[in-house]
Amino acid sequence: MPIAVDNLQDFAASGLDNSVLQDRGLAAESQSPVNSFSTPRFEVIGGGDVTQARLAQCATFFSEHYGVWDQNVAAPLRPKGRVKMTPAKLRKECFSNPDDTLLIMAFKDDQLVGQAFVTKWKYRNEIVVWVTQLVVHSQYRRRHIATGMLGSIRSTEWFRPVTIIGIASTHPAACNTLANLARFRMAQVDLSFIRQNAAAILECATPRYLRGAKLHGELFEEACTDGAVSLADTNFPVDHAEPHQVLETYVSANKWPLGSLRDGHEFVLVISLPEEECRL
Repeated sequence: MPIAVDNLQDFAASGLDNSVLQDRGLAAESQSPVNSFSTPRFEVIGGGDVTQARLAQCATFFSEHYGVWDQNVAAPLRPKGRVKMTPAKLRKECFSNPDDTLLIMAFKDDQLVGQAFVTKWKYRNEIVVWVTQLVVHSQYRRRHIATGMLGSIRSTEWFRPVTIIGIASTHPAACNTLANLARFRMAQVDLSFIRQNAAAILECATPRYLRGAKLHGELFEEACTDGAVSLADTNFPVDHAEPHQVLETYVSANKWPLGSLRDGHEFVLVISLPEEECRL
């Protein structure tokens, strides 16, 4: 059954880095106070309870608000055309293990304004949660909706055993949202932990597109000269115009440790939760 979450106040007041906070359209939600937008209603739905109708709703929402393909994509993809999602593809990418998957939906009144999919798997003696999708309505960005969606699962029993969280995304704002979930600032991210664990974590991932992704950047390659630090080659040729604009903001503020973004790649961020966070 869905779990309704209506109060973002405690999470938003927990010392998060909102100075350059954005979102994934992975789209943007930075620099507007929480009280400038009435708190959305969040629903957390277990993977086994996601109906076909709900899945179709999420696929349509993604297709309308995610982003566009790169200019140089090959057919049958259309240059600068919207990235489309079907219910079947969504189930394949985000429901590899329904029992360990959650769908989080954000509603403004009765309008869907955001959605996120998270899944978890075992890695050695740890439990990893991975954000497989994070999308906010194009007219409701910069309002902390993505932060609220991920924050809504913190107090659930499902999240309680989690010790590591991760994301692969072209958008720096999505990475920042994940860091906020761990109550970290991006500048505090432990790059050595990513270097030592990211490859093995992805090798045991349940989503197939993660298992086949090759890691690139200074953390994983001896000869890296293009400024990349932590990337995964997911063969995802989405347009990088907006991510690059946001990336410049983070870099200029000295708040970006993951380096540059290559075509067809996504940033990889993996964070070990402090013990006190795991006990929450």
